[in-house]
Amino acid sequence: MAPSAGFEVASASVAQLLVAWRHTAEVYSDPELLSALTRDHTDDYGPAPDPRDAA
Repeated sequence: MAPSAGFEVASASVAQLLVAWRHTAEVYSDPELLSALTRDHTDDYGPAPDPRDAA
């Protein structure tokens, strides 16, 4: 493994962390979206279709 390979993995991990943090910040900055994502969902939408059958 090249010496820079570990740095690339670490950089990718940090990049993913920043993407996730950004999405979290977007949700918390929108009161309507935050409410929709954090409220108790008591509805049952039935069984989910198997995604392997969508092909």
